[in-house]
Amino acid sequence: ALGGAVVTVFGVGFGNQDHKMLDLTVGFTGCNPTAWVSDSSMACVAAPGVGGNLPVSMVLHRNTSQEQSGVAPTRFSYRRPVVSSTSLRAQTGTLPIITVRGANFGLQDYMPTARVGVTACKATAWTSDTEFACVVPPGTGDQPVSISVENGASNPAVAPRFRYLDPPVTVAIAAVPWQDGVVNRSITITGRNYGTTPTQVSVAIGGTQALSSAWVSSTAVVATISPGAGESKDVRLAVYAQSASGQTSFTYRAPTVTTALPAEASPDGNTTLTLSGYGFGMADYSPVTSVGMTSCKSTVWTSDSALQCVTAAGTGVVDIRVQVDNQQGPGTEYAYLGPRELSLVPGTRRTAGGDVLTIEGLGFGPAAPSSLAAFVGATACTSTTWVSPTVIECVVPAGTGVALDVQLHLISYRRTMAASLSYDGPTITSLDPAFAATGGAASLVLFGSNF
Repeated sequence: ALGGAVVTVFGVGFGNQDHKMLDLTVGFTGCNPTAWVSDSSMACVAAPGVGGNLPVSMVLHRNTSQEQSGVAPTRFSYRRPVVSSTSLRAQTGTLPIITVRGANFGLQDYMPTARVGVTACKATAWTSDTEFACVVPPGTGDQPVSISVENGASNPAVAPRFRYLDPPVTVAIAAVPWQDGVVNRSITITGRNYGTTPTQVSVAIGGTQALSSAWVSSTAVVATISPGAGESKDVRLAVYAQSASGQTSFTYRAPTVTTALPAEASPDGNTTLTLSGYGFGMADYSPVTSVGMTSCKSTVWTSDSALQCVTAAGTGVVDIRVQVDNQQGPGTEYAYLGPRELSLVPGTRRTAGGDVLTIEGLGFGPAAPSSLAAFVGATACTSTTWVSPTVIECVVPAGTGVALDVQLHLISYRRTMAASLSYDGPTITSLDPAFAATGGAASLVLFGSNF
């Protein structure tokens, strides 16, 4: 690379005398001074340079009418760069800048590329023909240090080596003692190879960088988690830019509903519920609220402790739960408004039964309930049928009496219409015989209904 070597070029047609107008070029650099030896040989002193497989060309009488040129079939190579030593052989802390020494790096900056292993240095700075600097890239293990200049490269097989710190390994994350009103929580990650002195560490949860990360010991790191939501989020730990191996995950506090207002919702739906609790997220993660098995028509996030949802139609006593980022937590029991404002449609109430008793009211639900029965007194109707959210029909059982209670059992609801039904009184339509002796003692048969 320093130049000064005498290069002898062999061929034909170099002339029978020393030509002053003779140019010999190695690569893109003139080879001077050039000395004619014979018609078949020329000599020159190579200029400083780097690289291999460079073309060698000759021009006679350049820029004249007698100009002639030729290119050698063989190529010329400067000595390849050689790396002999480094200022640091092993990583002790953050990724360092190392000084690399050797030979044939070039008398000027040819923009060399240094590598540790197969990874290019984060930056390579040429200093001289015998020295350059390398910002060590992230890596693992014991790696050779090499350099390439132009198209010439050092041999990594005989190069000095640089040893990285052993890669960190995560083993576990200590349980988080959740508390109400605490936004940011610190987690402790345990494992090994976190460094023997305070080191540079970084933690990301689910792809989001922790608010802060701090080295505690060679086996522990503490991080303040960023606000988030969801379960089984990947935890990524890096120590001195080395990513830790090991499978660890973190689960945010599950969304939990503690209260819902108003205390009851219309079975027809469209009731706006205000939910209180925790774990709904420090930002809007598009929560979904379920009342029983049915999702609310809409859910609006307000804060980590408050949501609003518009109910769908439903009946009974159910759980209200919130799901945030595919994580669902405990709910709270909630009831739709039950049957109310009940009345009976007037009609015949024959003692033989079979008449249809129509019960009108509100809160019978948007569809036939899973459990429905009506009673006249203590006797169940022959059948009870849901007709609409405001109408239920029952087939009256056989019976007698007046001012009997009518009870309605709809799922878990029990409603009583006290003294609301009386069977029809007896009606006589004819006698047999129609006439009898005045002395009495005659058998009389009465015909009619509701006896």
